[in-house]
Amino acid sequence: MSNKSILQRWETWSLVGLYFLFGFLYWLALYITSYGNANPNIWLDYLMKAAWTLPFWAIVFRAVSHWATWKRLLLHLPFAPIFAFLWQQSYYAVLERMGIGHLSGNGAFWDIYIPLLFYFIQFGLFHLYEYYHQLQEEQKRAAQLRESALSSELTALKAQLNPHFLYN
Repeated sequence: MSNKSILQRWETWSLVGLYFLFGFLYWLALYITSYGNANPNIWLDYLMKAAWTLPFWAIVFRAVSHWATWKRLLLHLPFAPIFAFLWQQSYYAVLERMGIGHLSGNGAFWDIYIPLLFYFIQFGLFHLYEYYHQLQEEQKRAAQLRESALSSELTALKAQLNPHFLYN
């Protein structure tokens, strides 16, 4: 198994773990504050957020990965409200189909605000991971270049010494 596929699996499981962690912490906070009556719809909420994250992640980190980082970061300005809107509309549609109520009126503001925060946190973490990974690759490449330069220097020194011994 190649290092690339191991890394891709690790990235995938990290994404799943991130959603599980956020979902669990949110459920736990509601469980504690509502004296054990936490809403089980939280898991549906985070499942749908994960599903809506995938196309945006694919665009930013795969489709336009050749763009400069600042351009990809600017993509998040229009993507974040689109993400929040799509998530809210699909989540509300599923809840209504299941016969479950959802926030309405001024309360619906929170179902836009929290996904926006969540979007920026998760994509901030994705960009942070990408930066860390690129930094590791650059350090590895720099070490290889130093090793190659040292090897070339040794070869040049050996070439200078060999004729000296041949003619003496």
